[in-house]
Amino acid sequence: MRKAKLKLKVPLITLIVAIILLTSSVSTCAVSATEYPPPNTWENGRYYTPGQYGGTFRTADIEPCEQINPDWSATSSMESAQVYSRLICFDYGVMYGIGYYGDLAKSWEISPDFKVYTFHLYENATWHDGVPVTSADVKYTFETIMEKDYPANSYVLNRIESIATPDEYTVVITLKKTDTSFMGALAMAGMWMLSILPKHLYEGTDWKTNPYNLHPIGSGPFKVEEFVPGEYTVFVANDNWFRGRPYIDKLIIEQVPDPVAGLNAFKAGKYDYVDNSYVPQWAEIADLNRTEGIRVTLSGWVYDLSILLNFRRKPFDNPLVREAIAYGINRTEVRIKGFYGYYPETYWAIIPFFKQYINPNATFPDYNLTKAEELLDKAGYPIGPDGYRFHTTITNGPYPDDKVLAEMITEQLRRLKIDVTWAMYDSATWVSKRNAGDFDITCYWVNYCPDPSIFYRFFHSKGWSNYMGYYNQEVDELIEQSFVTTDEEQRQEIWNKIQEILVKDIAWIPIVNEMYFTFIREGWHGIPSELPPDGGMGRSYTWFGFARVWYAAPTPSPAPTPSPWFTEPGFIIAIVIVIAVAAVGSWVAWKRTRRT
Repeated sequence: MRKAKLKLKVPLITLIVAIILLTSSVSTCAVSATEYPPPNTWENGRYYTPGQYGGTFRTADIEPCEQINPDWSATSSMESAQVYSRLICFDYGVMYGIGYYGDLAKSWEISPDFKVYTFHLYENATWHDGVPVTSADVKYTFETIMEKDYPANSYVLNRIESIATPDEYTVVITLKKTDTSFMGALAMAGMWMLSILPKHLYEGTDWKTNPYNLHPIGSGPFKVEEFVPGEYTVFVANDNWFRGRPYIDKLIIEQVPDPVAGLNAFKAGKYDYVDNSYVPQWAEIADLNRTEGIRVTLSGWVYDLSILLNFRRKPFDNPLVREAIAYGINRTEVRIKGFYGYYPETYWAIIPFFKQYINPNATFPDYNLTKAEELLDKAGYPIGPDGYRFHTTITNGPYPDDKVLAEMITEQLRRLKIDVTWAMYDSATWVSKRNAGDFDITCYWVNYCPDPSIFYRFFHSKGWSNYMGYYNQEVDELIEQSFVTTDEEQRQEIWNKIQEILVKDIAWIPIVNEMYFTFIREGWHGIPSELPPDGGMGRSYTWFGFARVWYAAPTPSPAPTPSPWFTEPGFIIAIVIVIAVAAVGSWVAWKRTRRT
């Protein structure tokens, strides 16, 4: 009997041990080794969250893209940003203290007189066809733009006296005169119209018809796999990118000129991300942010939202009329009724986000309808027999905030008894009319990055964005003087004076500070407009860089951990009952034994 009992106890003990091990075991999963190098966690002097490789990122572009060479056309900015590199660059971080940084340029030196700029290139950069990128490519690109007077020439390159290449990886740029704004202008130009092109594929050809515009070979993070002009571009990761392989395997950008259609496609799951061009009705933003699986971000932006009055056309050549219109605009109404409080009002010649440069004494007129009416009467535009002072047209492109602004300004000017016709165009038509000066009033935006030296672009008589035909000789001279002034306090004094004149002349009318919205599907990280360590600021290399975008499935809320079976209340109660019954039974048996 003892042996029989022992045989029963051993399996019972084994079973109990096995149950305990099963109930307390922890599952593990093997991690497969990646074929790619470790993710970049330190880039351009900042720490970033390690990304994950793989996946396809889909987005939309509101701008047309008929070819991918921005240097002669200043178009296809989003697409060309993926393919090409620049010498130096900016990204969204400029709003948060992240200045320009190197792209192809590894380092640089600037002479004490701000006339000679020496750039040292990365020696491991190659074109997508395997040919090394050298200083000859930079020199060729810059000199061709200067010779052909392509857009970047008037923006920045016309300041250059000569370009030397003492070796394959050094570029020495000598300017015609001292210029403290050169680096900022060079970085900004790279955003749209100053990508470095491969000399061995473009030399001796017409840039406008070169077949590589449709089959681009760049040195950037992505290669073009498929391009259908005006419809979409498919990119694949450049495994040999000199800054380290992009995280995603594939990038798809589709042309969607209709903001409503683009946002609806995003909400339906077609895109992983759409930018500020696809902002919905502002009343819908909060609801969209509450939508499961979607994240809406809001950040400061380098632009105002303004209107341009055409100085070449009557009645806007009359300063009293321009001043009257400035008094007739109710910014508070635009901010609240038009933009639901998201866009702050701006009354200065520089947006609030660059407050270090603002001259607080240079402010545009605040809303005063009576004053506006008096000025129009004084200017010779009383209310006529038809009930209007004069007739005019306001135009805008397809951008959602421009549409809201045009609608609001139309309504406000009609209160002044100005007969306003509102015309909205597709992007290509509006840009063509704007560039040709074919408008009365148009919605636009003034860029304030990186500092007030950008005034040259908009308000110098030779500025390439001076679409309104503004000219003031003193402003021209002061802007040019600011370029050659190396003392920062003296430069600020010059900029203060420029602001006073611009406000007095009503060179344009800033209304609100544009804010930057992005719409992101949950799980995506490294977005260009988001801050480090998880965002892309400081390593996107343009506004539109997606090389450091990566995906990680959102972590679901942890489910409650089930209690071990032996701690369940029912089990414990049962044990107590068994013990109690056993105790009672033992006591009864003991009593019977005593009686016996």
